[in-house]
Amino acid sequence: MTSEIEQSDVLETAMRLVRDAHSTIQMTMQAIEEIERPLPPEYFALLERKMNEGVKVTRIGFGRAEDFERIFSRVHIQHPNYLFHRTDQTDYRRMLLIDGSQLLFVRKDDTGRHIYLSDEREDLERYTRYFSDHEKV
Repeated sequence: MTSEIEQSDVLETAMRLVRDAHSTIQMTMQAIEEIERPLPPEYFALLERKMNEGVKVTRIGFGRAEDFERIFSRVHIQHPNYLFHRTDQTDYRRMLLIDGSQLLFVRKDDTGRHIYLSDEREDLERYTRYFSDHEKV
């Protein structure tokens, strides 16, 4: 099922998904978004707790190296269960994939920015493929 999530519920939904993770968390980020609207420290504390529980976290960052230097001066994760890849590619899609079975993602269209939560196989496969393609770059 795919359902639209209200903007005001996105952080709470993402936190719930991360709390429920058992094996993997795969996510993307755009440097300029993180600079302009940083995630709260509680989110990073939760990620660290999950990594300490053995969950593997992989994050792909889209943006310029100098923008990431600004972010890393504020938030820098060093953990054996954390992998970060930066890419200069411009086909950014905001996503959070938990255990390959729960997907939070953003779609933009003529009416604006829409956030969805999905467990539908087609969505999971499409975003898993997107993530894997960018993880290799």
